[in-house]
Amino acid sequence: LEWAIGRLDARIVLPVLPNVGMNIAACLNSASSASEVAAIPGKITAVEGELRTHGKPQFGSSKHLAEMLLETRKSDATKAAIINIRPPGDFEGTDIDAVQEACNQLGWELADADRTGLEDSNSTIDVILDIGDFGWEPSLYVVGSSPLDVVDRCHTLIKTLGGME
Repeated sequence: LEWAIGRLDARIVLPVLPNVGMNIAACLNSASSASEVAAIPGKITAVEGELRTHGKPQFGSSKHLAEMLLETRKSDATKAAIINIRPPGDFEGTDIDAVQEACNQLGWELADADRTGLEDSNSTIDVILDIGDFGWEPSLYVVGSSPLDVVDRCHTLIKTLGGME
């Protein structure tokens, strides 16, 4: 996880950094509970244009991301890592069409989620969209086979959505 975090490109990621902060989580194939998923305690934040963490990865440090990853693994056991970014949109709401179009261009499968978790999905999941709710910030989750895979896929999705090159 630390190596993957070091590969995050701040120029690409900063424009889509969620207000609630960003995190990355990963687990072994045997993981069955949130305490068996490692993430960064306190999130990844921006400080003077650079991405910073507030500690080393620890198991059980992100309950929400851990639960989303474990839910994903029920449909797609090939996924072992997840990262969250802010989806495109404005004060009127999330641009669902832009996310779907980017996934179509990449040949990726998009799943839906809400604050209760993942909704019914296909057997393959590449991206999860939670459009948010009152008091619940919209989120876009990118999943992959490893932390490095998730970082590469995250950069690819942001670029496809029209983020910085």
